[in-house]
Amino acid sequence: MSISGIVKVFIVAGQSNAIPLGEPVRRRLADIIDGAISVIHVAEGGTPLVNAPYATPSWHPERRGEMYDRLRFHIDTTLIEIRAQGLTPIPEAVFWMQGEQDGKTKGVGTAGTSLPPPPQPLAAESYEANLRLLIGTLRNDLCRPNLPFIMATTPVGSPPDYLLTDSEHLAIPAILAAQAAVATSTPGVSLVETMDCERAADRVHLTERSADEVTRRMIEKYSSLSPHYRGPLSVDPISS
Repeated sequence: MSISGIVKVFIVAGQSNAIPLGEPVRRRLADIIDGAISVIHVAEGGTPLVNAPYATPSWHPERRGEMYDRLRFHIDTTLIEIRAQGLTPIPEAVFWMQGEQDGKTKGVGTAGTSLPPPPQPLAAESYEANLRLLIGTLRNDLCRPNLPFIMATTPVGSPPDYLLTDSEHLAIPAILAAQAAVATSTPGVSLVETMDCERAADRVHLTERSADEVTRRMIEKYSSLSPHYRGPLSVDPISS
C-alpha cells in the first residue's frame, strides 16, 4: 500500500512487440518508483492504428469494441479497484510499441482481417494523424493533458526488415517519419530508438534480450522526464 495514498498507474500497449514488455516494465518500475504502482498491459499481434473496415481489431480510438475500448475497460477497472481500497490512482505514463501492421504493403487480405486488400490506401499515410488522435484521446479520457507517452520506434534490429527485398513492410519509413513528427511536436511525447536491437529469426519481432533492452530504454526515457511528470504528484483524483 502506498503511504501517501497514491498509486501510480502505468500503461503498456501496442501490437506484438509490446507483448513481451509488460513484465520487464513492471519489474524495472518497481526498482525506481518510491511507492505503489499498477501496470496495465494490453497488446495484441497484428493490430493496426488505421481506421478502415479491413483492419480489425484496430487501435483507432473511434473504433468501438476494438483495441482502444479494450484498453479503456482495463484502465477503468483498475482505477475503480484502486479507489475501492481508499487510494488515489494517478495515470503516470504510457509505454507504446506499435506500427508494423500499418507499414505493411503486401497481402491480399479480405474484409475482417488486418491485412489491407488491393487496391489499398496505405495505413501508413494516415498514421501520423491517427497517432496524434490516439494520444490526444487517451490524455483527454484520463484527464491528464500532459500524460507522458513513451514510444518505441517501429523497426527492430539492423538491417531493418523494410530494407530487404522480400519485406512485407515497405511503408515502415513513413511510419518512422510519422512517429518522429509526433514526438518532436507534441509535449510529453518521447521516442526510443530500437534500430540496433536484436531481432528474432523473422526479422520483425523482439527477442527476450532485446525486449528487456527496449524496456530499459523506455524506463530510462521516463526517468529523464522532469519531476513534474515522474516525481511525487499532488492528489489529482479522476472521477469514476
